[in-house]
Amino acid sequence: MANANTLSRRRKWDWCGRALLACALTGLVGLSSAQDKPEESNPVAEEESSEASAGGLASAEAKATELNTSLDDRELGKPVIDATGGAVTYDRALPFFGQKVVDLGIDLPNPYGVTLTGVRIRQDLLISDLEISIGGSPPQQIDFVQFDVAEADNLSAQIRGDLWLLPFMNVYAIAGRIDGDATVPLGFPVDDALDFLGLGELCPPGPVPPRPAFCDEIVTAVAEPDYEGYNVGLGTVLAFGWKRFFTVLPITYVYSNLDLIDSNIDTLTVSPRFGFTLNPKRSHRVALFVGATYLDASFDIVSSVVLPLSQVDPSLEDVEIDYKIRQDNKDKWNYLLGLNYELKKAWSVQAEVGFGGSREDVIVSGGYRW
Repeated sequence: MANANTLSRRRKWDWCGRALLACALTGLVGLSSAQDKPEESNPVAEEESSEASAGGLASAEAKATELNTSLDDRELGKPVIDATGGAVTYDRALPFFGQKVVDLGIDLPNPYGVTLTGVRIRQDLLISDLEISIGGSPPQQIDFVQFDVAEADNLSAQIRGDLWLLPFMNVYAIAGRIDGDATVPLGFPVDDALDFLGLGELCPPGPVPPRPAFCDEIVTAVAEPDYEGYNVGLGTVLAFGWKRFFTVLPITYVYSNLDLIDSNIDTLTVSPRFGFTLNPKRSHRVALFVGATYLDASFDIVSSVVLPLSQVDPSLEDVEIDYKIRQDNKDKWNYLLGLNYELKKAWSVQAEVGFGGSREDVIVSGGYRW
């Protein structure tokens, strides 16, 4: 019975300890937005929103993998041995239960880390709830404007601080800057636009007086707002593993403030990842991983656009209108593929690409642990 209890405890701690084999950097992918996917680093797996994104962004929620595979080289239950041959005493405050994990033969990663991350994300947007005003008049909601496929392109630089709270749980805070632009193609019937502008008499129903030909045309324009701002966020990574295989679940909430948006953007990013470590050398570890990123970001953007009425008829003047529109990221999910390279226990670099649906992103990061 004693042997059975010992084996049960070893299996329990084996599961808990091997959880240290994975952790991820949640990228911003959030605003865009945002699509912020987040970003991501931890003792074993280094990611947004995205981040992001993004708007949701990001966005973004922001989104990296470092691995510790000492269990592959040591029988479970045998403690880590120092240079003198004695059992290692774990003298760090975190993670909690660190000594018990070390006593089972698991070489813990350094508990604290800081990561610098660069993110680029491009994604299609869904446009709704258009309101416009002219000359400072109160905004009015209209439905005669037709939108083509809109898209946003965002660049973000993030800094992240993290710590291992438990052997299988990392927590972190992120902060960064966002720069981006959007392209919103639109079209509208001339007669509806003139009626809205109070010039409906220029397009009589006919036949007497005759109806001008331009009244039945569709005018197109492109709104191209640029924006910038900052974001802050909190997140956690849950990590589980077995031998060289691992799975991690980064979850990030990002709060963004942009200059063209009259409200703050809240972005949720969830990015499950699965992978394995190649571990060519004990001090040089390489991990490959695949997964997916969920980014939910929606926001209102405020800007202006010129209606080129003079292109329809030289007697008409171009009109500048102020507008407010609701933007949501079109596809909540996309796929990801990445790798992480760890140099000893202190330094690591990561690269990750996201693809699929209407969102693409690239994340590059470097981190230091102590």
